[in-house]
Amino acid sequence: MIYSTFLGGDSIDYGTGIAVDSTGNAYISGVTRSANFPSVPVAPSPAGGAFIAKLNASGSALAFSTTLGRSQSTEGASAIAVDDTGNVYVTGTAGPGFQVTAGSFQPQVGANTGFVAKFFDDLRLFVPIILSSTGQNNSFFTSEITLTNRSDRQVALEYTYTAAFGGGSGTATDTLPAGRQRVVTDAISYLRSLGMPIPEAGNRGGTLAVRFSGLRTPTEGAVTVRTGTSVTQGRVGLAYPGVLRGLTAPSYLFGLLQSTADRSNVAIQNAGTASEGEITLRLTVFSGEPTFPSGRPISVTLPEDTLVPGEFRQLAEIMKNVGPYVDNGFVRVERVRGRAPYFAYAVVNDQVSSDGSFIAPVTGDFPTTGLILPVIVQSSTFSSELVLANRSAVDKVVQLRFVADTIQAPESTATLSIPLPSQEQRVLPNIVQWMRQHGATGLGSVDQTHVGALFLSVPEGNVEGLYASARTTTRGDAGGQYGVSYASVPQGATPVTTVWIYGLQQNSENRSNLGLLNTGETDGSTNTFRVDLYDGESGLKVATAEGLQIAPRRLLQIGSIFEKYAPATRQGYLLVTRTNGNNPFIAYSVINDGASPGQRTGDGAFLYSSP
Repeated sequence: MIYSTFLGGDSIDYGTGIAVDSTGNAYISGVTRSANFPSVPVAPSPAGGAFIAKLNASGSALAFSTTLGRSQSTEGASAIAVDDTGNVYVTGTAGPGFQVTAGSFQPQVGANTGFVAKFFDDLRLFVPIILSSTGQNNSFFTSEITLTNRSDRQVALEYTYTAAFGGGSGTATDTLPAGRQRVVTDAISYLRSLGMPIPEAGNRGGTLAVRFSGLRTPTEGAVTVRTGTSVTQGRVGLAYPGVLRGLTAPSYLFGLLQSTADRSNVAIQNAGTASEGEITLRLTVFSGEPTFPSGRPISVTLPEDTLVPGEFRQLAEIMKNVGPYVDNGFVRVERVRGRAPYFAYAVVNDQVSSDGSFIAPVTGDFPTTGLILPVIVQSSTFSSELVLANRSAVDKVVQLRFVADTIQAPESTATLSIPLPSQEQRVLPNIVQWMRQHGATGLGSVDQTHVGALFLSVPEGNVEGLYASARTTTRGDAGGQYGVSYASVPQGATPVTTVWIYGLQQNSENRSNLGLLNTGETDGSTNTFRVDLYDGESGLKVATAEGLQIAPRRLLQIGSIFEKYAPATRQGYLLVTRTNGNNPFIAYSVINDGASPGQRTGDGAFLYSSP
């Protein structure tokens, strides 16, 4: 839904301002003769001689200081609009007075003197897949869904399910009280209980759109999904959040593998609403390594896929499209027709255990000089695989700096550089051992345990076009591996004050760990943190951990955080606040299978924080 208000004429007399606050709310203020100014949908797209300005604020207010209507600032019918992703636009014909001013925004409210209109309606989150279905190696996958409402009011939930297989598309409704978090162990059964016409048995799966009505801001609601299968020792699987709106620009899925150990599937979806219609996507599969005889990676463009709103489609073992001897690669996804957003993801499954690692799409380049992987592990039970890809047009040399307290080197840092030619991807199965074998000092013997962060940069250059991710795994008792994948975070994109982490559990089958990394981007200061723990069943804050100090470039991991600080809490969410220090930080959680280390599979589901 796009909201707009035509400005000028009888609606607004003068002194109009438009602002976005740090939570993504959009406001318009001014003096008006009538509070009932017209409101109609508008498509914020540029036209000949017109302007379109996008208002985005990160951490502070951004105000458009302009006088709209018949003025020097704009001429003709001007409008403001907000789209489903929280982007705010101003459209119209630009005059000489048009300008952008950064600063605070203090609207005045009063009859016939001033007004403020808030441009936020409902939060719509798109879940790319929920299912109840058989898989390879006698696996049976189900989706657990966690719904979070951290606001101070009850919200209405509307579900729109679009079946990919098994039938049963439809809508259903429910409510979620203020401050509560609901963990539903089987999403398909839950939707059936609400009256969704999904068959009772058989393989069933599809996309799910969740609309929250009644939130004050779009950051107060969240959806978290864990899809997995039972194995001999417990359960394995992967996690992913509901996404806001979807994608319109081309995206990439890196780190895809195809071998006797792993297989990779890619899924695509139309994330739009019924009114936005169908879209057509084009997928191109690239080998990740030089291929004989050209010495350069090869690529194959697949037949185009057309999807109706909500439709899901999966391409199994996609790397086989390039050739039988290509064991790693990546995929580019492009929308070539239609106006609805799309979504795409990949899953790397272990050929023996069927455990999956979720690969999120990457769009564009964040302007930055470095990438950060918050945790890399080498221990007797866990190791981290590194994926590096260079989709830029130039060859690069990537410097790796692994920082951990146990490293016997200056600043507890092991350093190594690796050449990465244009369009190539490298997969290093045990990055700590690889660095040790290639000359990095301070890493000790193979029996030494190291847990820390990996910082990636390009000396005398930038990381444009680079991608990095890690997959941390442990051996399964019946063979194969259990693990979790997570992508790097660009420097400059990390939060500096507060974040939330949703969907955590502490019970007989699960434990949740918290990770906090001081990125050290600003200076050498130590960060101090406070963590507030909320019980998802009551909505109440049940504990606070204060005075957590972390030196620059250091990682703090708190295992079983609810058991440590609020042992009666079975599921909940966290508020992380930096109370002192100048450096940005990365916060994440891992939900592990098993109430304590060593129990069940130990498989993890990785969750980054949310604003």
